[in-house]
Amino acid sequence: MKKAMLLTFSRGDRPGILEELVSTFWAKGIHILTFETELSNGSVKVHLGVDKLALAREILCDHGWKPSPEHDGVVTYVDEQPVMQA
Repeated sequence: MKKAMLLTFSRGDRPGILEELVSTFWAKGIHILTFETELSNGSVKVHLGVDKLALAREILCDHGWKPSPEHDGVVTYVDEQPVMQA
């Protein structure tokens, strides 16, 4: 059974922002297990489930992206289907 720690952050919508994030995480060995985005009023809100939460937070902060701790949670995969646990 896999578990992913969730984090959420907002950023202005600009081309390449998600590619930059994924490339940085990949280079540091962070696996993205869940991924969702919301676009609202020119800003993108990204919800990620990662296997290395502390390192992911550090990278986001280093890039000026501030993750919202109030949205942290855990996703548990049961029979390959994600189940959200707040």
